[in-house]
Amino acid sequence: MFVKSSSVLLASAALTTLATLIGGGAIGAPQGKKPGSKSAKPATKPAPKPPAAADLPTTLALGKKIYGANGCAGCHAIGGQGGKSGPDISKTGADATHTTAWFEVQIANPKAHNPGSAMPAFESSIQGKDRTALAVYMTSLGGTPKLPAAGSSTAATTTTAGPAGVKVAPQNPAILAKVEKAGGSVREIAQNDNRVEVDFHMSGPSVNDTSLASLVGMKSILQLNLAKTNISDAGLVHLKGLTDLTDLHLEGTKITDKGLAHLAGLKNLSYLNLYGTQVTDAGLASLAGLKNLKSLYVWQTKVTPDGVTKLKAAIPTVNVVMGWDADAKPATPEVKKP
Repeated sequence: MFVKSSSVLLASAALTTLATLIGGGAIGAPQGKKPGSKSAKPATKPAPKPPAAADLPTTLALGKKIYGANGCAGCHAIGGQGGKSGPDISKTGADATHTTAWFEVQIANPKAHNPGSAMPAFESSIQGKDRTALAVYMTSLGGTPKLPAAGSSTAATTTTAGPAGVKVAPQNPAILAKVEKAGGSVREIAQNDNRVEVDFHMSGPSVNDTSLASLVGMKSILQLNLAKTNISDAGLVHLKGLTDLTDLHLEGTKITDKGLAHLAGLKNLSYLNLYGTQVTDAGLASLAGLKNLKSLYVWQTKVTPDGVTKLKAAIPTVNVVMGWDADAKPATPEVKKP
């Protein structure tokens, strides 16, 4: 994932235009080759290098920051501090099988290790160096921090890139400046895909309904992270025009059933996280028209199994995660013998 400020994005757009004028043809055509030339070959993107041993303190610090920013402590405890709904991970790094590569897979898709896992997948929201740093931090808990081995493919496969060669109209620099001023960051999906991810969750409580007004006019937003911000139902009205959106994080926000009605037009939405909100079965009814929805997280909400059943009747392919507490079966009452 490549972080770009509004000024860098503007410069990128200018360079693209210049390349077109100079090359006289398709954007990205190799120098000295005409567009469409059979001998022209796309450049091979070098694999990103894993962090060096000298970077270990910085990597650990980043990993700890990513752990806190994504609400991991809400489920897991370290040294007696944190939630109890997930496993205690105070000594998870002591397990020899828990390598950095193992943790990267666990972070991205926990079901790859345990098909019955109720842990949310963070494949879309924690990527690249952030995922590697979090994995390194996990190895340090009760064990010795383990950096990815030199030449390993782990770091090269941690970024989820969009379809190859996707180029859309550049973002309006004035709108980008408003988003950044409101506490958001904008990142392009990949080097060859200039659609974007917008992240407000690092700014936390300072982000409110007014902050989301900065998104009006933005196009080609694929991922939006509003986790643990102060947005409410009123703020979600600003998302109506984001029809390209595929991933939406609303965990830990103030939204209710009323707010979910504003998501009805997001037909491309495939991932929705409502963890820790006040959403009920009535709110899920507003999602019934989102036929591309694949992953829905309703842990620690007011949603019931009956509400989930009704939603799955409307969207058979959706995977609804209710959480570990919902998976626990109530004890069978003991029948006393006469």
